[in-house]
Amino acid sequence: MYPLLPWLITPYAGIDLSETQAIFNSVHALVRATVGQSFGLLKTQWQLLRMKQEHDHIEFIVAAACVLHNFLIDRGEQSIDRVQPDVDVRAPHMTPPQNELAISVRDTIATHISSIAHRHVQLP
Repeated sequence: MYPLLPWLITPYAGIDLSETQAIFNSVHALVRATVGQSFGLLKTQWQLLRMKQEHDHIEFIVAAACVLHNFLIDRGEQSIDRVQPDVDVRAPHMTPPQNELAISVRDTIATHISSIAHRHVQLP
């Protein structure tokens, strides 16, 4: 679904993954779920984010929502309990990697995550 780019790291595709690639995909899925829950929280609290955005500066709107959200937390305001994840946490259908730099970046990250996992945590 999304291309592998140096600034957009996607999971590895395929079923014959190495252990390092499988660990990376597991961690990627956990992080993706957290990001989805975070955006779900922001959309629940700030209805503006639920609308179809055609703004040129949507990144500033999202950043402002994050700042305001954190401000309310710091002030002790009641948080929203019912949060729906904004994204499907399953890995999307992926196109084959095209960008050599992105492949190198993902492989480096995967190797690092795998080495940490072997030293500290047992991941599925």
